[in-house]
Amino acid sequence: MAILAAAQAVPVAASWGFARFVNVSDEHGATPLHLAARQGHPACVRLLLDKGAIVSAPTAAYGFPGSTALHLAARAGNLDCIRELLAWGADRLQRDSVGRIAYAVALKRGHAACAALLNPSAAEPMVWPSPLKFIGELKADAKALLEAALMEANRGRERKILKGTRYCPPSPAHSAAAAEVDLCSICFEQACNIQVQDCGHQMCAACTLALCCHSKPNPTTLLMQPPACPFCRTTISRLVVASKAAAEPERQASPSLSRRRSRRSREGMQQQLQGALVGCGRSCC
Repeated sequence: MAILAAAQAVPVAASWGFARFVNVSDEHGATPLHLAARQGHPACVRLLLDKGAIVSAPTAAYGFPGSTALHLAARAGNLDCIRELLAWGADRLQRDSVGRIAYAVALKRGHAACAALLNPSAAEPMVWPSPLKFIGELKADAKALLEAALMEANRGRERKILKGTRYCPPSPAHSAAAAEVDLCSICFEQACNIQVQDCGHQMCAACTLALCCHSKPNPTTLLMQPPACPFCRTTISRLVVASKAAAEPERQASPSLSRRRSRRSREGMQQQLQGALVGCGRSCC
């Protein structure tokens, strides 16, 4: 943390570039991300990736020539670091200098849970949509909601892969309080907590994340295209935490009416809006 704070100081950031500092390597080609992944510091891994660390950069001689952070985490059996790297787009098929993928490294070292998540035949994890400009501009509260949704979506994937093992993550606890809040009109399962600032429409964090993660790059520029609001097709340029001020007076005046209206609209709205999330999978909603 102290090093990163120093790197963000004006003289360094202006003259050298912060992302370049985060990706500096030693004489063995090891970057801070390589070290954090091998030594089992998932919080450091996430922080470095959030600050611009290159997720699949290979080493020169550190660990094993050509190793990525994913290879190093697999070698040490650092499951939490593997989770973070996969969520930031680490390539499970990238090979080291002798042609091994991270799955083969974990398998050889006897790290069964790590190998299961790294198996190329297993379902791909949901990846943080960092190429989208507005994702980099999220305020801390909105970012925290989307990060939590990403973690839960990937935990759902892990529960299927690791089912029956001692590494299987626990199922989420559902609160009865959710019945008293406005449910997302896409999945009808979670509360609306993210708002599209451009048009004011609201969704749950899981559906918002799914919408962002399945945005396709522009075929001409190859840049990631911002997704459109599934309610009005307005291009999303900013996401904020949902404001409940507008819905509160109606809910207080007639909570039973609000719930009846929600039940009546469920089937029609779900058919219309889930088309925007085709291929996203129920686990991310």
